[in-house]
Amino acid sequence: MRVPHSGSLVAGRHLLAVVLLSVMAGAAGAQQDTVPERPERKVRISGYPYVFSTPEAGPAVGVGGIVTFYTSRTDSVLRPSKVTVGGWYSLNDQYKITLTPVVYLDENTWQLSLPADYGRFTDRFWGIGNQTEEFPEDTTPGAPSEEYNLSVGNSKLDIQFPPSTSLGASLFSRVGIVLELNDTRILDTLTNPLIDSTLVGSQGGQTIGAGIVFVRDTRNATFFPYGGELFTARLVVYPPILIADYGYTRMEADLRKYFGRNPNEALAIQLYGSFMFGTPPFYALSALGGSSRMRGYFQGRYRDRHYLTAQAEYRKMFWWRLGFAAFAGAGEVFGSEGNEFHLNNLQWSVGGGLRVLFNRAERINLRVDFGVGKSTTGVYFQLEEAF
Repeated sequence: MRVPHSGSLVAGRHLLAVVLLSVMAGAAGAQQDTVPERPERKVRISGYPYVFSTPEAGPAVGVGGIVTFYTSRTDSVLRPSKVTVGGWYSLNDQYKITLTPVVYLDENTWQLSLPADYGRFTDRFWGIGNQTEEFPEDTTPGAPSEEYNLSVGNSKLDIQFPPSTSLGASLFSRVGIVLELNDTRILDTLTNPLIDSTLVGSQGGQTIGAGIVFVRDTRNATFFPYGGELFTARLVVYPPILIADYGYTRMEADLRKYFGRNPNEALAIQLYGSFMFGTPPFYALSALGGSSRMRGYFQGRYRDRHYLTAQAEYRKMFWWRLGFAAFAGAGEVFGSEGNEFHLNNLQWSVGGGLRVLFNRAERINLRVDFGVGKSTTGVYFQLEEAF
């Protein structure tokens, strides 16, 4: 379940999270104690409440959950489809709601997804580049701060289908089209001196994107893969037409490889790159950090046009419903004037966490991760593995 900070489930050293594990265990415990080789193809619903507190959001409560199902009872290779939902609300009148359906059809040759979210919350902006500095701690009213308030609405339609040629079929599992819509409003810059009229996106705005995606997916499981690979390449163009306020292009490559001896153990490796061209608003720039990549850094602690990162994670389920993970990664943003890619400028991230088997039949874990970076830490509480 996601909570404040622009996509990061929980980020920053000021986090206090209280998880109702008894409710979680009860929801999971309603399922059978053995994992079938082929889970019975039925609808499964799992949910949990939680409470947390951050300096920006204050005390808050939320709920999260996942519904898994199959679109065919006879398709022997079909992956489970899912709908994840979540929402939180704070005493400071901040909130966010998310809905993420992903549906597989026809031996996984078709995939349909329509993620959407909307929220109003406090985010942070330290500037653009790989060497931006922390704001000095100062509790004096009106002192400069990295914080600002915004509202964000996102929706995306991703339709993937079989390649049309034999060559394409040998290289890709699916190809597809992507449509995106974003509406971001800067509600209050607070005392952040970096968000002024010279910054692209200082007032917020709307963008519309359309593009293509290529996918190679040979994973042997959806939620806890221990073999195979998932390679995704995406190109999305955001033209400055109709209601769009900015024009730019984003290219992404996400390469994942999995190794393991059995369903309870896996080594996962990921290479990820995001490259932007044109005139994107500052809040859409490639962002380092978050709950999936470079854990330990606030998502957006470093922002720039381009972003490269690599990480590895070892996962092991060792007893009953419990497991652990250990991870390490390195990454860097670059591309603005005077900010080139250099290996000696890499940011690093290490950490580990606890895994609790939330849904035995589909092998869905609830994870609690603690990440450490350069002078920063982060705690993350979320369904499903990071990658």
